[in-house]
Amino acid sequence: MRIVDITIEHALHIVNNMREVDVREICASRRNDDLIEFAHECVALGGWVALTIDGEPAIMGGFAMVWDDMANAWMVGTDRAGECIITATRFARKAMVLMGFKRYQAFSACFHTQSHEWLEYLGFAKAHTMKYWGRGGADFY
Repeated sequence: MRIVDITIEHALHIVNNMREVDVREICASRRNDDLIEFAHECVALGGWVALTIDGEPAIMGGFAMVWDDMANAWMVGTDRAGECIITATRFARKAMVLMGFKRYQAFSACFHTQSHEWLEYLGFAKAHTMKYWGRGGADFY
């Protein structure tokens, strides 16, 4: 398993094979359900991809700068994400140190409990619940 820079091919593979809970969360946090557009946006933001042992893209993520000292963290995966989550976690933790932002934040749908566990492991803390923050009325942390 290894980490590589994100490409449109990787991003398209992941959005076409994304875990259902990730699809629900992404669609609740965007203006539309266009996952192809989402893939292009991920590539434009820049980021990384975790590949399985056989080279299949399984996780993509990154840190989008909000302003000088703050970045938004993001990550989505396929059903094979579990195969390379340790590699992705180690990479994300190192990247957060190396990038040196004073604050990292992430928005996560309340229904996406897998995401919350991973974010907490990375050092994020749940803040308040943002009622009806998501499209369609989904609550987010």
